[in-house]
Amino acid sequence: MRDRIERIVATFGGRQFLSCYNDLCTALEVEIQYLLGRPQMKMICAETCHRAGKSRRAVSKSLSRAIEDLWYYGNSENIAQYCSGWKGNKPTPHEFIYEVARNIRVEERLYA
Repeated sequence: MRDRIERIVATFGGRQFLSCYNDLCTALEVEIQYLLGRPQMKMICAETCHRAGKSRRAVSKSLSRAIEDLWYYGNSENIAQYCSGWKGNKPTPHEFIYEVARNIRVEERLYA
């Protein structure tokens, strides 16, 4: 699943060399795993912190940085396929992560 997530995130463009994209992929993995329970962002951050070995503050900033980078440097056409409403308003990290994870789960038929 991680490879699939990384391939999808790579299509979003942005400056993929930034370390925040690794944290974004990890957060997407966590969201996909717990999506049916609609986890709060604090749970996603806590699990991402655990997996990345970073503080909660560092992960929170990293996820915000990734969304900001995608907003300014990303390929909005590709992002719009996974994140509805992207065109007009910048989503919060939680909104973005939820929408992308939900669409990946649908594509992968993980709801069954």
